[in-house]
Amino acid sequence: MTDDLSKLRSGQQLQGVTIPRTIEDQSKAPTLAPKPAVPAPVKAPTVQVNLGQGQKAAPLAPTAPKPAVPKGSAEQKNQFYVPEEPAPAAGGMNRNLLFIGIGGAVVVLAAAYWYFMIRQPSVQVVESPTPTITESPSPSPTPVALESIFANQGGTIALPITGDPGKAFATALAAQAVNPGQLVVLTVSGSAASGSTQILGTFDLLDRFLISYPANWKSAAQRSISLAYGQQEKFDAKGHPISNPPPSDRLVLVTELTGATMDVLRTWEPSMTGALAGLFGFDKSKNAGPFQDNSYQGVPIRYKNFPNPDHSIDYAIVTYQGKTYWVLAASRESMFAVVNAFNAPR
Repeated sequence: MTDDLSKLRSGQQLQGVTIPRTIEDQSKAPTLAPKPAVPAPVKAPTVQVNLGQGQKAAPLAPTAPKPAVPKGSAEQKNQFYVPEEPAPAAGGMNRNLLFIGIGGAVVVLAAAYWYFMIRQPSVQVVESPTPTITESPSPSPTPVALESIFANQGGTIALPITGDPGKAFATALAAQAVNPGQLVVLTVSGSAASGSTQILGTFDLLDRFLISYPANWKSAAQRSISLAYGQQEKFDAKGHPISNPPPSDRLVLVTELTGATMDVLRTWEPSMTGALAGLFGFDKSKNAGPFQDNSYQGVPIRYKNFPNPDHSIDYAIVTYQGKTYWVLAASRESMFAVVNAFNAPR
C-alpha cells in the first residue's frame, strides 16, 4: 500500500490488470420511427334514396377536413381513426318492410286462429226463477172400522139380569158354531132393569162379571168388539199337543183405548188372575207362574198360562191407522189370530 502511494505521488503507473473503458458517443441518439400520417377524410358519395314517388335526394355536403395534428403532440397520441358507416342501400329498406309485413300477417293469422278455433264462445246464463214445488197432501186413509177388520158375524150371547153370569156365558160361548182357526163377532147383550136389551162393550162386560179395573180406563174407551175364536191348539195334562182335539172356543176382547200403554196395563196384572178366571173359563189353581214377555209380528205381548198356552191370559197393544187397540185374549193362538187380522192386506 505504501509503495502504491509513493508511485502515485511520483506519477508512475500502478501495477495490475488494466481494464479498458468504453465511452458511448452521446451524439448518436436513437431516432423514433415516424407515426403514420392521418389520411384526409374521403368525400362521401352522393346517396340517392327512392322514397314515395322516387324523387332524388340532394347530394350530401362534403365534410370539412380536420386540421392536421402536429406529430408527437398529446392530441395525436390520443386520437384514433373511426371509419364512417356507409349509408344503407335501398335494398335494405325494402327488406325491413318485407319483414314487418310478414310479422303483421303472422299476428293477424294467430289472432284469427284464436278467435275462431280456440276461444270458447261466451254463454249467456239466464237465471230462470226456481219453481215452487207445492206438495199435494197425501190423502189420509179412510179409517177402517173394527167391523171391517173382523167381518165374520157370529151369534148372540144374552146374559141374565141376575145370578152368576159365568156359567151362562161359558155355555153360550161353547154353543157358538165357529170353525177352527176362525174369528167371529159376538153380540153380547144384557137385560136392563127396565126390561130393555143393552149391547155390552168390553167394560160393560167386565162390570157385569164384577171385575175391578182402573177407573179411568172405561172413560178412555172409544169402541170395542167381542170375538169368539175356534181354538185348534190343545195340550194334555203333561203339556203334550193333542192331535185333532175336539172344537172349543176362546173369548177375545178388542178395545180402542186412548192413552193405553203396556206399562199402564201392567198395573192390572196382580189382580188379573182372579178377575178373569170366570170370564175366560180357566182353572186359576193351575197358575203356571208370573206374567212373561212374548212377541209376534213385532207386537209385544204379555202372557200367563194355566198351565199351557191353550188356556191363558194374553194381552197386547196393537197400533193401527193411528189408533191404539187393547187386545185381551184367552189363549196364545187366539191372540196371534187377532194380530194377523190387523196386519192382513186390504
